Amino acid sequence: MKNIIPNLRSIIIVLIPYFFVMCHFKNKPDPISTTSTNKNLIEINIDEQDYDNTVLYSHLFKSVKLIALETNRNYLIGQIDEIELYNDTIYILDANIGKAIYVFDKNGGFINKIGRLGKGPGEYFRPKSFTIDKNTKQIKVLDESKLLIFSINGNFQKEIPLSHYDSPRYLKSVNGITYFDHQMFRGRTSSYLLSAIDSTGQILNQWLPYKEYNKGLTLPFGTKNHLVNTFYDIKFTQPFFDTIFSISNNDIKPFISISTKNNITIDEINDFNGLSDIREISNIYWKSKKFLGVKSYIENHNLIMFDFQNEGTTHTVFYNPKNKTFIFSKYMFMNDLIPMEGYYPFYAAYDNYFISVLEYRDTELKKLIENVNNGSILLSEKQLSVLKKLTPDSNPIIVFYECKNNLVFNQAK
Repeated sequence: MKNIIPNLRSIIIVLIPYFFVMCHFKNKPDPISTTSTNKNLIEINIDEQDYDNTVLYSHLFKSVKLIALETNRNYLIGQIDEIELYNDTIYILDANIGKAIYVFDKNGGFINKIGRLGKGPGEYFRPKSFTIDKNTKQIKVLDESKLLIFSINGNFQKEIPLSHYDSPRYLKSVNGITYFDHQMFRGRTSSYLLSAIDSTGQILNQWLPYKEYNKGLTLPFGTKNHLVNTFYDIKFTQPFFDTIFSISNNDIKPFISISTKNNITIDEINDFNGLSDIREISNIYWKSKKFLGVKSYIENHNLIMFDFQNEGTTHTVFYNPKNKTFIFSKYMFMNDLIPMEGYYPFYAAYDNYFISVLEYRDTELKKLIENVNNGSILLSEKQLSVLKKLTPDSNPIIVFYECKNNLVFNQAK
């Protein structure tokens, strides 16, 4: 009996840490992968729509404002990859050339750069994406293997290692929660396309198994506007998706659902997955006559716009969330406010504006000034004088398109 009591004490001492650990993991919530339901889901059958519509910018926007970004050799922008606006301040990411985040005021005057190149604390090697959390007033920068967090004024606060996360490509943040868009690629270790972490880097949730939502595609398609900040929430989609999701309060639910009989098959997806040459992949993609999912998305108070690929053509959808009407366009809609060659995508929305970019080219600048002179575009004398001083070495122009307040589309079905 005397020998049993010491043995019991030894067993209890050994088991106490075990029970403590087990209780700790028992009380710790497991990440979930389910999505919530949405009783206000917008459902669109694209097989029933009339695409023979010509949609002009002047149908949607009531004014245009041009902001010429200040130019200096110390902050030349080689390429604009992402734009965010906060308190009338413009934040621009040049991920591949300048490899920096540049900050300009509402008139285009340069303020500062966020962070710097390097491998030390507060330094990034290659900034892939960035976001502004308006609730915590923080700027978050996604580097190759870490998340850097700065104050809204650009002061470095901390960094979170991301080496154990599976290839995050884009990010957005609300209320301190950071959401990652996981890019599709061969050899991925995660089964999910979207995840959320808290302010310490702890995974809160993971959603959307890639085999279900992008049909098992394992190739990285480099389209933009996958993860989009809106006034109300965050929207998320990826190539080959038939759904646009709404994210808020660590929850995700379908927002727009697209249905068609022209879905791509598993065999066709395998044809994509079996390729390695990007030219072959692009060739098959653009020649495909099947529904290839949503390509990009943007939203403000008065207008939702998104593109999808179907029957070998990019279609654009315009939707007014207030009166729940929409219209389809077979081709990219026409810019009659600033007639330019080529297509200029929207990068962001701010208040009642859609934000685009105009880069300097001799012929385009000439057309722009002609439209100003004939009254097609209304600019102040100050803005016009700025345009006339632009050179091929100038930083881009940020274009603010102001949406009309009472858009009505008559094609809803």
